[in-house]
Amino acid sequence: MKCIKFMVVFVAAALPGCGQPPGQYAMGVHEVYERLLNSDFTELRYDRQCGILIHIKAEGQPDQSITWEVSSIGRRMLTFTARLTPVDATHTKVDIEVSKEANGREAYDGNQTYWRPAVQQPLRPALEEQIASTLSGRPYSYKNLPNKIIPANDACSIHRNGLITGLYCVRADDPRTIEADDAKCPR
Repeated sequence: MKCIKFMVVFVAAALPGCGQPPGQYAMGVHEVYERLLNSDFTELRYDRQCGILIHIKAEGQPDQSITWEVSSIGRRMLTFTARLTPVDATHTKVDIEVSKEANGREAYDGNQTYWRPAVQQPLRPALEEQIASTLSGRPYSYKNLPNKIIPANDACSIHRNGLITGLYCVRADDPRTIEADDAKCPR
């Protein structure tokens, strides 16, 4: 019986985030702000990018929020924001907001169709992983995303395969073109 109690305590202690409510981190708001503002989105971009080349740029309001803009060839594709709320001096709650589409729904929510998608859908779980990995000091990993979040991303998959293989890329500014010219499709 003692062995079972020990195992239950050990497993509960080993589970990540067991002591914190979802979206809450055991660090002050300024440290959360600094870590997120300086976070590296290289792995998330590689993991979620479709066939158009995207760039992710951060802009912050100190100790309040960080907004990232996802753009392609200078065109804003979407934005997402981490809103920071101090719970106390050593705990901060992070809420994620993703820009809305014209139909009022969250961009890349997993249930929309895009002619030239920027990222694989749904995006929110990948953003949650990016923030959690940054604040816990570990690398971003697609392996931490739930398997059930990978719906059909036909246009994204087709375009992504062209980009990865180097055979072609698509451009966000012209829905009719697929470029095979290296000068127009830098890697």
